[in-house]
Amino acid sequence: MTVDRTAPTTARRRPALRAAVAATLRALLGGHLLRPAELAAMKETTTHGEGRSYGLGLQRLDTPCGPFRGHAGGNPGYSTMMLSSPDGARQYAADATVYDVPDEAAARAAWDKVTVTALCGPRPGTAVPDLARTAP
Repeated sequence: MTVDRTAPTTARRRPALRAAVAATLRALLGGHLLRPAELAAMKETTTHGEGRSYGLGLQRLDTPCGPFRGHAGGNPGYSTMMLSSPDGARQYAADATVYDVPDEAAARAAWDKVTVTALCGPRPGTAVPDLARTAP
């Protein structure tokens, strides 16, 4: 398997990219880019378990503080996620470059905890969904 190791070289561009992605998602979900029927079609999803649903380019993630929409993905050594509140008022965009992690489950749990904390705020005792699950 070949791993694209160019991602770290673009690190200085990431903050601007995350800001642009968040602005685009805010405009999309705020109703400024598509007609209402088109946006409604994008928001229709099929449930795939673990609080995750997928639709036309948008994923839905159910969190302890409500649903968020956006998209997550990555390749070996790199993960990215952008999420927004349903009305486009709040966004979260993050990415991580990770290599040679000795405990992948712990790394995934940390990523999930950061995501839920960023979206919902710190909540002691809140269950964190497994964001690593993907559609079959």
